[in-house]
Amino acid sequence: MKNTLKNIWSKLSPAYRRVGLVEAKVNDLAKQVDNVAFQLKSEADQLWMKNCWLSCDASGVTEVKRSPELVVSLTTIPQRINTVHLTIESIFQQSTKPDAVILWLDEDNFDEESIPWMLRKLESRGLEIKFCEDIKSYKKLVFTYEERPEAAIVTADDDLVYPSTWLEKLYKRHLEEPSCVICHRGHWVNLSEKRELLVYQQWEMETQQAGPAYNIFPTGSGGVLYPPGSINDKLPDKEMYFKLCPTNDDFWFKAMTMLNSSKAICIPGGMMSDANAMIVRGSQAFSLCSQNVGHDRNSEYGEVFTHFDLVKMFE
Repeated sequence: MKNTLKNIWSKLSPAYRRVGLVEAKVNDLAKQVDNVAFQLKSEADQLWMKNCWLSCDASGVTEVKRSPELVVSLTTIPQRINTVHLTIESIFQQSTKPDAVILWLDEDNFDEESIPWMLRKLESRGLEIKFCEDIKSYKKLVFTYEERPEAAIVTADDDLVYPSTWLEKLYKRHLEEPSCVICHRGHWVNLSEKRELLVYQQWEMETQQAGPAYNIFPTGSGGVLYPPGSINDKLPDKEMYFKLCPTNDDFWFKAMTMLNSSKAICIPGGMMSDANAMIVRGSQAFSLCSQNVGHDRNSEYGEVFTHFDLVKMFE
């Protein structure tokens, strides 16, 4: 019987292998088609944002303000100052409008005369441009928190075109869970059997676990909503965050919310996953992230979570 089965398999296996090769080629072609379709959609979305920016005069923020306010806060760098208007336009085009959109520019690189006309046009529709000390990527949250501590603050990156329901989904989930930090994209912090932090690469990337949980680690690129009271007053401690997390603001922001016992929720669906994020063309030549090369993420999150004795809060 054994020899008979071997003979049958020897005759069938070449056919199965051919089917496998064909299936692999079909799958590869399908991925290529998906990539092309995604690129075409990305280009179409950016063209639409350019058209909106050129032709739209409507306010991008609410006329009657909420209480507490819903504020979108972001920053940029000189290399992106001529493309960030597309990101802001996508925020202005949201189905749920924010009460304010604030762009923080550092005084070392910008002044009133250096602001491009693309951004000046957006000022007339509600954009607030503010100058500040250069504290790198921390600018997108620290100064808005200091100015408007009672607001629900949503941080955004400067190189993405945000889908039209991006803010609506964050805000709707916030209304359901008003004490939780809400994100579109997050990782799940994993511990070893000895309840020690595993290295960053062993976390569950782009987790599908919704929470609420301390283990959900929001990533800034997808947008993060911080409700009033969710952030510890130590947030603006520049000496401390540059000591513990000099290049990774997400670690510091996560620690500050855990100090205030704020759990996080990740919205399912992958709207802002790496596979779905619409990157503004021409914005990737230089980024704040590129300055992080050579820095050890594992040492930075390990230091901040250990310093504040936060590991015990993870599941």
